[in-house]
Amino acid sequence: MCIRDRKIISGKRYFVSELKIALIPIKEGTYRFPQASLTIQEWSFPSFFDEDFFSDFFGGGRSKTLTTQPLVLKVIPLPEKGKPANYKGDIGNFKIKAKIDKRKLKVGEPVTLSIKIYGEGNISSISQPDFPVLPNFKQYEVISSKKIKKENYVLAGEKTFQTILVPGISGELKIPSIKYSFFNPQKKKYQTLSTEEFSIKVFPSPK
Repeated sequence: MCIRDRKIISGKRYFVSELKIALIPIKEGTYRFPQASLTIQEWSFPSFFDEDFFSDFFGGGRSKTLTTQPLVLKVIPLPEKGKPANYKGDIGNFKIKAKIDKRKLKVGEPVTLSIKIYGEGNISSISQPDFPVLPNFKQYEVISSKKIKKENYVLAGEKTFQTILVPGISGELKIPSIKYSFFNPQKKKYQTLSTEEFSIKVFPSPK
């Protein structure tokens, strides 16, 4: 991400270009980032009577290399205390929402169950929640899609998991709540969220 701005420092106006990149550690340990360097042409615009005036003005100024300070990042392991049994390694600040595309249908007709997890964090690494085994339905493969956005230096977005369910019997059938666990670095603790439970009315097939 490149941000361009103007700043006044000590009465002088500067054009500022700031480069930012999101780094997501996948293993604990100490990481050292070397110096970054940038070579520029420095223009001082000397006085007309300066003997180097023409050489500086027509020669493109003086070459100068700028360097940053090296950085050290320490990545600590996640706590074992309070870790849920269904935790799969997700880290962020998320919410979860579920929906079905119909609540009344006939035996043999499909209903789509969608689970959306959204918020701040590494959206690409969000793991698939555990879908329940439903003996009264034929269940198809779960597919996923994602949308990622970067605003105000924050990595956020959503990831959606969808599956198709086909009821095999008639009656009042239940789709139970689905649980999802993650570690919230802001609150420094694990959280478990649950979706709502759905009840659908399945009518006998005319066949």
